Amino acid sequence: MNVDSGLQAKLDACQGEREALNLKLNGANDTIAQLRGELEAVNAAFASAKAELGTVRAQLPSTGDVRDDLEEIDGIGPVFERKLYDAGIFTFAQLAATSPAKITEIIKPQNWQRIEPDKWIAESAEFAKRGK
Repeated sequence: MNVDSGLQAKLDACQGEREALNLKLNGANDTIAQLRGELEAVNAAFASAKAELGTVRAQLPSTGDVRDDLEEIDGIGPVFERKLYDAGIFTFAQLAATSPAKITEIIKPQNWQRIEPDKWIAESAEFAKRGK
Protein backbone atom coordinates (compact mmCIF):
# COMPACT_ATOMS: atom_id res chain seq x y z
CA MET A 1 0.00 0.00 0.00
CA ASN A 2 1.49 3.26 -1.04
CA VAL A 3 1.17 6.61 0.68
CA ASP A 4 -1.30 7.85 -1.92
CA SER A 5 -3.75 4.98 -1.37
CA GLY A 6 -3.46 5.35 2.42
CA LEU A 7 -4.32 9.04 2.19
CA GLN A 8 -7.17 8.24 -0.17
CA ALA A 9 -8.57 5.76 2.37
CA LYS A 10 -8.38 8.40 5.11
CA LEU A 11 -10.02 10.92 2.81
CA ASP A 12 -12.83 8.46 2.00
CA ALA A 13 -13.35 7.74 5.70
CA CYS A 14 -13.49 11.45 6.47
CA GLN A 15 -15.93 11.99 3.60
CA GLY A 16 -18.18 9.24 4.99
CA GLU A 17 -18.02 10.75 8.46
CA ARG A 18 -18.74 14.19 6.98
CA GLU A 19 -21.82 12.87 5.18
CA ALA A 20 -23.06 11.17 8.37
CA LEU A 21 -22.62 14.40 10.33
CA ASN A 22 -24.44 16.38 7.63
CA LEU A 23 -27.36 13.94 7.91
CA LYS A 24 -27.42 14.46 11.69
CA LEU A 25 -27.24 18.22 11.18
CA ASN A 26 -30.14 18.14 8.74
CA GLY A 27 -32.17 16.11 11.26
CA ALA A 28 -31.29 18.59 13.99
CA ASN A 29 -32.31 21.48 11.72
CA ASP A 30 -35.68 19.79 11.11
CA THR A 31 -36.13 19.38 14.87
CA ILE A 32 -35.19 23.02 15.44
CA ALA A 33 -37.70 24.14 12.81
CA GLN A 34 -40.41 22.02 14.45
CA LEU A 35 -39.56 23.41 17.89
CA ARG A 36 -39.62 26.97 16.54
CA GLY A 37 -43.15 26.33 15.24
CA GLU A 38 -44.22 24.97 18.61
CA LEU A 39 -42.61 27.95 20.35
CA GLU A 40 -44.49 30.36 18.09
CA ALA A 41 -47.77 28.62 18.99
CA VAL A 42 -46.97 28.82 22.71
CA ASN A 43 -45.98 32.50 22.36
CA ALA A 44 -49.30 33.23 20.61
CA ALA A 45 -51.22 31.42 23.37
CA PHE A 46 -49.22 33.35 25.98
CA ALA A 47 -49.97 36.68 24.30
CA SER A 48 -53.67 35.81 24.16
CA ALA A 49 -53.74 34.80 27.84
CA LYS A 50 -51.86 37.97 28.80
CA ALA A 51 -54.38 40.10 26.90
CA GLU A 52 -57.26 38.27 28.57
CA LEU A 53 -55.65 38.84 31.97
CA GLY A 54 -55.39 42.55 31.17
CA THR A 55 -59.09 42.62 30.34
CA VAL A 56 -59.97 40.88 33.60
CA ARG A 57 -57.73 43.17 35.62
CA ALA A 58 -59.34 46.21 34.00
CA GLN A 59 -62.66 45.03 35.42
CA LEU A 60 -61.34 44.80 38.98
CA PRO A 61 -62.17 47.58 41.43
CA SER A 62 -60.04 50.68 41.27
CA THR A 63 -58.62 49.90 44.71
CA GLY A 64 -56.28 47.49 42.94
CA ASP A 65 -56.48 43.79 42.40
CA VAL A 66 -57.98 43.24 45.85
CA ARG A 67 -60.81 40.80 46.24
CA ASP A 68 -62.04 39.93 49.67
CA ASP A 69 -63.08 36.36 50.33
CA LEU A 70 -66.80 37.05 50.45
CA GLU A 71 -67.40 33.41 51.39
CA GLU A 72 -66.33 34.43 54.91
CA ILE A 73 -69.77 36.03 55.22
CA ASP A 74 -72.24 33.59 56.78
CA GLY A 75 -74.58 32.40 54.02
CA ILE A 76 -72.33 33.28 51.06
CA GLY A 77 -70.87 30.30 49.26
CA PRO A 78 -68.91 30.07 46.02
CA VAL A 79 -71.95 30.53 43.76
CA PHE A 80 -73.18 33.66 45.53
CA GLU A 81 -69.63 35.00 45.76
CA ARG A 82 -69.21 34.56 41.98
CA LYS A 83 -72.51 36.40 41.37
CA LEU A 84 -71.36 39.28 43.56
CA TYR A 85 -67.96 39.41 41.83
CA ASP A 86 -69.68 39.37 38.44
CA ALA A 87 -71.78 42.33 39.60
CA GLY A 88 -68.61 44.26 40.53
CA ILE A 89 -68.78 43.70 44.29
CA PHE A 90 -65.29 42.57 45.26
CA THR A 91 -64.75 43.80 48.80
CA PHE A 92 -66.47 43.73 52.18
CA ALA A 93 -66.76 47.53 52.01
CA GLN A 94 -68.51 47.35 48.64
CA LEU A 95 -70.91 44.69 49.91
CA ALA A 96 -71.60 46.74 53.04
CA ALA A 97 -72.48 49.73 50.85
CA THR A 98 -74.97 47.73 48.74
CA SER A 99 -78.67 47.80 49.49
CA PRO A 100 -80.52 44.62 50.43
CA ALA A 101 -82.72 45.03 47.34
CA LYS A 102 -79.67 45.26 45.07
CA ILE A 103 -78.10 42.18 46.68
CA THR A 104 -81.34 40.25 46.16
CA GLU A 105 -81.43 41.43 42.55
CA ILE A 106 -77.83 40.26 42.02
CA ILE A 107 -78.23 36.88 43.73
CA LYS A 108 -81.65 36.12 42.22
CA PRO A 109 -82.34 33.40 44.79
CA GLN A 110 -84.59 30.51 43.89
CA ASN A 111 -87.79 30.06 45.91
CA TRP A 112 -86.10 27.40 48.03
CA GLN A 113 -83.02 29.57 48.73
CA ARG A 114 -83.06 31.79 51.80
CA ILE A 115 -80.71 34.75 51.79
CA GLU A 116 -80.24 37.40 54.46
CA PRO A 117 -78.82 40.48 52.76
CA ASP A 118 -79.27 42.63 55.89
CA LYS A 119 -77.03 40.27 57.87
CA TRP A 120 -74.54 40.10 54.98
CA ILE A 121 -74.33 43.90 54.95
CA ALA A 122 -73.84 44.11 58.74
CA GLU A 123 -71.20 41.36 58.74
CA SER A 124 -69.43 42.92 55.74
CA ALA A 125 -69.37 46.30 57.45
CA GLU A 126 -67.81 44.72 60.53
CA PHE A 127 -65.18 42.91 58.42
CA ALA A 128 -64.42 46.10 56.48
CA LYS A 129 -64.07 48.09 59.71
CA ARG A 130 -61.66 45.50 61.15
CA GLY A 131 -59.71 45.46 57.91
CA LYS A 132 -60.30 41.78 57.49
